[in-house]
Amino acid sequence: PTCATSTGSVVLNGLPASGTWTINPGAITGTGTSTTISGLAASTTYNYTVTNAAGCVSTASANVVINTQPANNVWNGSVSTDWNTAGNWCVGVPSISNNLDVLIPTSPTGNRFPILNSNPEGYVKNIVFESGTTLIIENNTLFVEGILTLNGKIDLNNESQLVQGNVSTFDSASTGTLEIDQQGTSDNFKYNYWGSPVNAIGTNYTIAGVLRDGSFPSSLKTIDFGAAFTYADTKVIPTLAGPSIKLSAYWMYKFTNKAAGDYNAWTAVGKDGVLKPGEGFTLKGSNSTFAEQNYTFVGKPNNGDINLMIDAGKQYLIGNPYPSAIDAKQFIEDNIKIDATGKTGNRSTNIIDGNLYFWDHFGGGTHFLKSYEGGYSIYNLSAGVNGGTKAISTDARIKVTSNQSSKSAQRFIPVAQGFFVTGLESGEIHFKNSQRIFKKENALDSQFLRNNRATKATKFEIAVEDNYPRIYLKYSSPTGLHRQILVAFIPNTTDGIDIGYDAINNEKFTEDMSWFTPTAKFIIQAVPTLDNDRVLPLEVKVATSGLAKISIDKLENIPLETDIFIKDNLNGMLYNLRNATFEINLSPGTYSNRFELLLQTQKSLAIEEESFIEDFVNIYLNNPESTIYINKNKSVEIKEINIHNMLGQQIKSIKKGFDTQTIKIPINAQSGVYIVNVITNNGTISKKVIKF
Repeated sequence: PTCATSTGSVVLNGLPASGTWTINPGAITGTGTSTTISGLAASTTYNYTVTNAAGCVSTASANVVINTQPANNVWNGSVSTDWNTAGNWCVGVPSISNNLDVLIPTSPTGNRFPILNSNPEGYVKNIVFESGTTLIIENNTLFVEGILTLNGKIDLNNESQLVQGNVSTFDSASTGTLEIDQQGTSDNFKYNYWGSPVNAIGTNYTIAGVLRDGSFPSSLKTIDFGAAFTYADTKVIPTLAGPSIKLSAYWMYKFTNKAAGDYNAWTAVGKDGVLKPGEGFTLKGSNSTFAEQNYTFVGKPNNGDINLMIDAGKQYLIGNPYPSAIDAKQFIEDNIKIDATGKTGNRSTNIIDGNLYFWDHFGGGTHFLKSYEGGYSIYNLSAGVNGGTKAISTDARIKVTSNQSSKSAQRFIPVAQGFFVTGLESGEIHFKNSQRIFKKENALDSQFLRNNRATKATKFEIAVEDNYPRIYLKYSSPTGLHRQILVAFIPNTTDGIDIGYDAINNEKFTEDMSWFTPTAKFIIQAVPTLDNDRVLPLEVKVATSGLAKISIDKLENIPLETDIFIKDNLNGMLYNLRNATFEINLSPGTYSNRFELLLQTQKSLAIEEESFIEDFVNIYLNNPESTIYINKNKSVEIKEINIHNMLGQQIKSIKKGFDTQTIKIPINAQSGVYIVNVITNNGTISKKVIKF
């Protein structure tokens, strides 16, 4: 029997060549040397004898046992290699409702093994891969709810991932492997921070043991490792038949539960040093001609609870240990406690301070530490869809530079991404399957910190948006250094220190800006309310006399009618950041009490005032042209035009070119509702326009 057919069949050969015959049991008559008997009951034994035309009964008999009907859904590949084609399975495509155990057998029809490259995503309860089998997944995912037995190979190409559910297990006796790609910098002078999604020696791993040259994913190569710190400095031109990429083992380090900020605590691991699942490592690029280097991890997939011990006040370089993305918010909540404010947490103690630090090496072009250009993007529970704060160079041991990262850490931590955490109380850092999610990398909510890559989101996600207001401010110092700080307005937080929501600024930077409170200075701060009474003091540090600037970098969910002011307590003046960057000449020093951020809701324009302005200014959107038209009377002087989306995010700001009566503004944004604010000498007019 098959899983689709409950009865079996038997073929009898060697029957009498002449005359008729009778087969028992069943008194089946016929002619010829062969016959097929169908409709036989499963789990039943049949003993056949043959009587020929002369009445002679065979002295030998055929004892036939009909197998039990299979309880699983077997891949047969009888139609094609498409996983999502029903005819390739005994009982149709596996799904949440069709959740029979799945078997990928060694010899399907035509030796056609499955390829999962189209929607929907793959789902199985329990799955067994027999020896010699392969499942190729292209930009998709396989979700395993129960047991994964892997004696063949799962090949995860491009943005493909393997997600195992909360109670899913990996059969430790499995002899097969998983292959999964990730891209890092190809720059031989720059670090990426990594973690391995697979293991190769028991449950541990070495870099050489799991990492392959994936320049051509269909033809993996062993990496050429060398001990010299300049080993990868010679340019490699990758070709399919050419040599492997080179990597310098000199730059491979770990940082495991060591004193915060202790640069000497980095431990060299090289290519053969043993690392635990969940531990991170550093790696410089291959110096290939690719814009980014593709690596392939090969080994047994990590799964289930993965724990690492951290002590209070210590730091640990860890990494996403799974062959799927993980949710940073869930990871943080799994490592902090529920406190008096009712914020979410799942531990009895605060194991970490709730801040995740992602290194971005954005400049330098050298192996000498003092000339590095890089820093840490910070992500915590206060961060929203725009991610955490951007990385800047703040380490006193490296080059002070005006360069800054264009990227920020996002909510979903990609495959193999490494990052730092800081211990608040001694205990175990928890990675859990409940943190796993299928999320392709994109610039909005999941990106490996090396290059922006945009891909669409897919199924097996959780909600990523919230409606909390957020303000990202940018500080530009007189020497051109930059700092981005974030304030989030989240109910149940406090004006004090909230574990998981606030990132304290412990840097000793000579030019910097922070949110200032009597107890701490913050890079990221959460406060409970956004209202007219909200005052947020700033600390501004200047090392060289000159022009300091504060501006709005990004906004999330800030109402358009909310003005954002910098107040200078020295003269009592207010400066509206909605209208322009705040600029001021400052002498060297630390200004802890002079500047504040104030928020104020605008009073609606009087009806007669707005009507008066509308008599002179007309605003409309020409959808076929994707162009906003603003027609004005000669007596009206337009000073500024700002366009926002409904989240309050500014998508365009124009401050010149208003000398014609008709102003045309191309709008290359997606469909939606937009607010056009026109500031004139007679007041401000706002109008909603809809882009189809």
